[in-house]
Amino acid sequence: NKSKNKAGEGIEPGINLEGVYKGTLVAVCCKLQEGNQKIGPGDVRAFGGTLHREGYKNGILVTSGDFGAGGLAVVNGFRRRGINVKLVNRYGLMDLARQAGIGAFELDDASPGRDFRAGNEKRARVLATGFRDSAFASRKKAKSYFLYGLLLYGGYMLLKGHYLLGYLYLFFAVLNFFMGVGCLFFGRSLEEADPLEGLAD
Repeated sequence: NKSKNKAGEGIEPGINLEGVYKGTLVAVCCKLQEGNQKIGPGDVRAFGGTLHREGYKNGILVTSGDFGAGGLAVVNGFRRRGINVKLVNRYGLMDLARQAGIGAFELDDASPGRDFRAGNEKRARVLATGFRDSAFASRKKAKSYFLYGLLLYGGYMLLKGHYLLGYLYLFFAVLNFFMGVGCLFFGRSLEEADPLEGLAD
């Protein structure tokens, strides 16, 4: 996929990059989240308006944070007008970076002069983030966790006479219930395996 920086070329300020994704021309806007302030529907609406004025049919609004309530409703409104806007939050951004093999996810601790303790701390942060993203990445996973939890609890009820094995089933049943709650609490609102899925359709 090709991209080109459009800054300084007279392009609307709301568009930072122009690229090609699966043969489709795409305009990209990058928003840096300030503090705990989320990207609101007004920002999404402004970006969609820019796409319309500039003649783009596809656009990606990327943020290092997250989107507030109402953004998806604006996206659906533009889709009905023939303009496809994809919202990519920090989780989607990490997914894209991993798919592209960005160096931020590669740990080169063997470089001369590198502090191994700093490298270990970085590895721990990456592993923790990776575990959180894989375990709680989508609210859709909650259904599976709750289902497995119920099955395991059923196994516990059947094996109550077997002390050790029964409590082992109970432990994993409770663990799955907690994982399901974690998905509901931490799961991202943009539930797409591929953050750009449907963009080139």
